[in-house]
Amino acid sequence: MRGAPKERDLVRFALRMLNAGGIPAWRQNAGLLIIRENGRRRAVRLGSRGMPDIIGIVPPEGRFLAVEVKRSKGSKPTPHQEAFLEAVRRAGGVAAVVRDPEDVLRLLEELAE
Repeated sequence: MRGAPKERDLVRFALRMLNAGGIPAWRQNAGLLIIRENGRRRAVRLGSRGMPDIIGIVPPEGRFLAVEVKRSKGSKPTPHQEAFLEAVRRAGGVAAVVRDPEDVLRLLEELAE
């Protein structure tokens, strides 16, 4: 992956690397969906506020994994994302923010220890 990858490309890379490393992980879509029907609008929340881009299970203990993907070094998780990641850490899970392929590879090394 050359240069600054797009966020979706980094999500795909992270998922491939995690799965190849034996860590079941998947993309977790979250947000707000506006549905229009019969001239009315209805908002449907997908997931919880602050939910990370990737969730998974770290074997062999089955620890919860939460990975927030940000496009660049200057991008920061929102306060809701930070709160979600901190809640995962407090509960004994693994939470990380990745901004480039090297961050993903570092995370894999940490998980293998």
